[in-house]
Amino acid sequence: MPARYAFPGTTVNMGQRRIANLLGTHTETVNLALHELEERKHICIRGAGKARRIYHLCSSVFGQSSVLALTK
Repeated sequence: MPARYAFPGTTVNMGQRRIANLLGTHTETVNLALHELEERKHICIRGAGKARRIYHLCSSVFGQSSVLALTK
């Protein structure tokens, strides 16, 4: 899924519809999940109105597996 490509310093271009299609769920479910991730400070959502949203990974949780693999 998208997280396997989300390493620190990289960008993943993926909209809510694509995420919903990959997960087999509704876009509203994805929207609610993204806002929950924002509330928990895992992502930062930028953009307003009809502009495209940009989701920045803010949490140290993302990329941990790549860091752990480098330390072994």
